[in-house]
Amino acid sequence: MLLTVIVDARLSVMVAMVVAIMVGFMSNNSLEASMYTAVGGILAILTLRDTQRFYAFFRAGMISAVGNILVLLLFHLGPNADLPNLGVLLFYGFINGALIAPVVTIAGFFFVGLLGVITVVQLQDLSRLDHPLLKELLRKAPGTYHHSIMVANLAEQAAERVDANSTLVRVGAFYHDIGKMNRPSFFTENQEGASTPHETLDPYSSARIILAHVPEGVDLARKYRIPNRIQDFIAEHHGDRIVKMFYEKARAAAGAAADEVDLDLFRYKGRRPRSRETGIVLLADTVEAASSAVRPSTAEEIEKLVNSLVDDHLKEGQLDDSELTMGDLKQIRASFIETLKGRFHVRVRYPGNEELVGREESGVGGGSLADHSFSFLETSSLTTLAPDGKNPPQCASAHSMGPRRGAPSEVDPRCSPPRLN
Repeated sequence: MLLTVIVDARLSVMVAMVVAIMVGFMSNNSLEASMYTAVGGILAILTLRDTQRFYAFFRAGMISAVGNILVLLLFHLGPNADLPNLGVLLFYGFINGALIAPVVTIAGFFFVGLLGVITVVQLQDLSRLDHPLLKELLRKAPGTYHHSIMVANLAEQAAERVDANSTLVRVGAFYHDIGKMNRPSFFTENQEGASTPHETLDPYSSARIILAHVPEGVDLARKYRIPNRIQDFIAEHHGDRIVKMFYEKARAAAGAAADEVDLDLFRYKGRRPRSRETGIVLLADTVEAASSAVRPSTAEEIEKLVNSLVDDHLKEGQLDDSELTMGDLKQIRASFIETLKGRFHVRVRYPGNEELVGREESGVGGGSLADHSFSFLETSSLTTLAPDGKNPPQCASAHSMGPRRGAPSEVDPRCSPPRLN
């Protein structure tokens, strides 16, 4: 069963069968010993379908115990059965199965460090919002903390749709932006008022600060001894995209020498997602940031936004190594759309809220695509470049943003700098 947690069920079944055969040979070619080992082990493996929950281990242990008892009854129950001895055998058979859960949990602690895997116990500990690192993120960068919670909600539901590890996805999303706490004021979600520290910096300096939140996040995770599987979410949540805003500023400042601007100076130094889980968080991060910026108010706008963002990443090849299939992406799109429809629902008119609904429908404080005469599909200035430096033909980015906290809500989104993720 431990192998099921670390690797997968198929390999575990094969190993269980081999071990059962070896036990039979070592027990003087005992068929009973082989069947006892095989039935109990295989039942536990096949029952353990959800390794993310504690109760799944105890359920698998109970099923294994039942299997042990049935094998013992098959070989020992008969007209001349020694009932007292059979009772002892059944007791030990039950204990043998029931002890699987605590044994696997304890053994997991010894193997996780050696094999680089993450256990249910670790995920439960890291998912606590009172974890020291998350508390520090809330204190230093409250806007980023809130964004991370929203990304986690989006990503977890999408992961459940495609049978990915939803608990791992949720925890990874909690920590994916921890690198921002080193310089929180340089990221839009943490800024107050209409000004931004980037106004006093050249585009190269601004780009260095924005791009640095990925490696700095990894360093911070190592300092807090966050498992490698969670560090992957930090390193891969932007892939190797290029920040458009500062690249274009550098080109404009260079004038005639615009083509000599080094594209790599504006490229994230992370890596593209290498698992389904990190791929889901990359998409959820983009969708959450863009939807918070635009605040779509109709189902059509939500669908258009989500589809354009996912297509954008596909065209750039950011998901090529993630093992996400087109079928998975279809389900992920549907999950994002469903979740956002619940978040950006259209208010119902009732006595007392007519003025509020009227303001939202007119675009004041809202920010829908239609109300602002503005479409993500038409804005090259609010996109992130693909690795080759060219804008995707249909591209919308997580780096776009809406009004900052404290800024006038009437500001047209086109006038705002992109959201700096």
